[in-house]
Amino acid sequence: MSEAITRFHVATNGNDQWSGLLDAPNADGTDGPFATLIRGRDAVRQLKLSNGGALTGPVEILVRAGTYHMDQPLRLSGGDSGTDRFPVTYMACPGEKPIISGGRPITNWQPYRDKIVCARLPETRKGHWWFRQLFYKGTRMIRARYPRYDPANPRYGGWAFVDTPVSEQFDPDTISKTDLSSHWQFRIDPENVGMDEQWFAQDKADDDWDQINTNRHWDNQGYENYNGSGWYRLRFTMPENFDTRKHLWMLFGAADKEAFVYIDG
Repeated sequence: MSEAITRFHVATNGNDQWSGLLDAPNADGTDGPFATLIRGRDAVRQLKLSNGGALTGPVEILVRAGTYHMDQPLRLSGGDSGTDRFPVTYMACPGEKPIISGGRPITNWQPYRDKIVCARLPETRKGHWWFRQLFYKGTRMIRARYPRYDPANPRYGGWAFVDTPVSEQFDPDTISKTDLSSHWQFRIDPENVGMDEQWFAQDKADDDWDQINTNRHWDNQGYENYNGSGWYRLRFTMPENFDTRKHLWMLFGAADKEAFVYIDG
């Protein structure tokens, strides 16, 4: 005899305070589907907890059609898994097409000039949003190019490329240097919350951060098994005679995969 399947439903007209056991809101609006996948995941966790940490039957999280804008990832760990006998399955409702999006709707468009519209994005200026794509009615828009977009060459046309950032005769050994290879404040970021919490801000307190030496990998400084993002912070004073009209060069010996650099926030 097959075990009964527990089905949780997620819909754009749902509510995370409801039971999630109905595929649509009831007539009096007191129960219905969940609104988010994260609530569906948590419902499975609660179900396991109520049964002593194990499932007693298969579980399905059925997602209705619509677009689900997520402001954080859906994180699943080993404890969220089912078993061969009682699997946990996330799936679209039969015949429906849900869309899970990490994008953000932009609604405050204002006329600019001619056929151009514009929108202010304070979240981007504050460092909360960072994006490289814009979609309008499901179509990816072409990013602004200088001097202008060339439809005959959609991939490369219209760009003004930089051949070289400095003269080939430039000798970095001729400029004065301040050695910053020393003990920096350091903090790991396994949940990737540093951007949202603005760890790059000038007034961000870092007294409780660890100290780490930039001449060695963090594997050799107490973080042997850590894989993820790490934040380094150092305060230094610019020389009084520094000419602000010239370039400030920051020379790195190495960066693993990628690095973002903030100066004065």
